[in-house]
Amino acid sequence: MTVLSNWDDFEKAAERLYLQEPSKARYSLKYHHSKELLEMKMTDNVVCLQYRTDAQQDVKKMEKFVNNLMPTWHQRRQTKTRTTTTKKESVARDNCVCVLKRH
Repeated sequence: MTVLSNWDDFEKAAERLYLQEPSKARYSLKYHHSKELLEMKMTDNVVCLQYRTDAQQDVKKMEKFVNNLMPTWHQRRQTKTRTTTTKKESVARDNCVCVLKRH
């Protein structure tokens, strides 16, 4: 797991990770209440990138980053749903990839 301390580095690395294998990429957001930190992870099951912040500006950057990737995730899911053979697989692919946990 690679923990990046600079948002710009994380954003570039996460975008590269996504573009290499869009079907395997996913992200999660997790808020650590005791530390007052928001953590974002991006993984493809081989590489895991992590970024933590307590700055409001970075939270806005995370939101913008996710919103920029959402149209491509949506297009990817639509394409896969059209080629799915079973209804069960289609439902599994349409599930949200974002998990927000509060501790």
